[in-house]
Amino acid sequence: MPQALEEIEKQFQTEFDYVHEAGNLSTVRANLREPFPLVLVPEPFMELCRKKVLVMQDLTPSTKLADALR
Repeated sequence: MPQALEEIEKQFQTEFDYVHEAGNLSTVRANLREPFPLVLVPEPFMELCRKKVLVMQDLTPSTKLADALR
């Protein structure tokens, strides 16, 4: 593996934390709920999230925001 890819892999391993990402998702969800009630943001299941696992609500079938805006 090229050295640059090894460095990127190390960065991901040290910086990626899905528990933190789940918290960010909860914040975004809460902030969008009132001003945009028709926009669905998946709810993370915090009790199931781990550093390397993010578990969230399945929103299928649904329309992606970018598609809806077109």
